[in-house]
Order: sequence, then C-alpha cells, then structure tokens
Amino acid sequence: MLVSIAAWAAVGDTFEVGYLKYEILTEPSGSTRGTVKVTGLSASAQSRSSVSLVIDYPVTYNGTVYQTKEINKSAFANNKSITTVIIKWGIEKIGQAAFGNCSGLNTIYIPSSVKQIDYRGIWYCKNLTTVYLATYDLSNLGYGQEVFSDNTPYLYVSTGALTLSIKESGLGKHFLNVVESP
Repeated sequence: MLVSIAAWAAVGDTFEVGYLKYEILTEPSGSTRGTVKVTGLSASAQSRSSVSLVIDYPVTYNGTVYQTKEINKSAFANNKSITTVIIKWGIEKIGQAAFGNCSGLNTIYIPSSVKQIDYRGIWYCKNLTTVYLATYDLSNLGYGQEVFSDNTPYLYVSTGALTLSIKESGLGKHFLNVVESP
C-alpha cells in the first residue's frame, strides 16, 4: 500500500520562491489563506549583479497559496544589486530599514494597500530617483520618521492625491519634486 504524506509548513518555517525568501506568519485554516512576510533575497538572487524585484501578494509554496502581508525589518538592507522594486497590491507594511542603504535601488512602486512604512524603511538609497506612491489619502499612511532619504528627485502620487496632505504629513520634505500621475 502506498501512503502519501503531505508536507505541511508551520508558523516560523521559511521557504524561497523566485528571488524572494519568505517566513510563514499564519497557517491556512479552512478557506482562509495563511500569511507570510518577505525576509530577504533567495540564494539564487544573491549571486546576481542586478535584480529587479516584484513582490507578489499571493505566493504559492508546495501547492498552498499564502498572502504576503509585509516586508520584514532589514529584509534587503545594504543590498547593492536591487535596482527596481514593484510591490503588488495587498501588501500592508514595509518594515524598519527594509530597503535601508540599498545603493543600487533607483525606482520603487508602493501600492495603496501599504498602510505603514516604518522608520527609515526606504532610507539612504543614494541612487533612488523615483518613488511611485499609489495612495489618495496620505493621512492614513502611518510611517515612521525619516522614511525616505532627503533630496530624492521625484515622488509620483496618484491623480487626486492632495499635495497639501503631502506637505502636512511631512512626507514631501524628502523629495525635490512631487508630481501627480495617472
């Protein structure tokens, strides 16, 4: 008799998919998906000289679909090979120094689902030229002080986002130009 044994992942287990490494936060239960956080680059990505990341909301591992909830504290800190980051809708948090000192990073796309960017979340990325922030109401975006480095050339926000809310939030002080884009 042949018996099939399913490999179940547990809270705290880690796995790699594509260029990313994940940690399981919650296990699936019934029709509810489990959740994960991104903890860094996979082994295959670490050897590359240039990496463009797409951080997906649903990620599948061993046939189980998980929801990506956050990018962990210091997940990509001090990385020199990451050039572009696209964070997909559904991810809610960018942890402290998640992209701190990513010297190769030049463009990052942040969806409206991100509700929190922790202290120095995208800090001292000396080649960062463009941040796309897809939100209409910055007052709901909780973030720590010094999220972005000063003098980043461009912040693009969704059409309809109030430039006043950018100034009131203090977020605009880090950017040389704030532009509404479609």
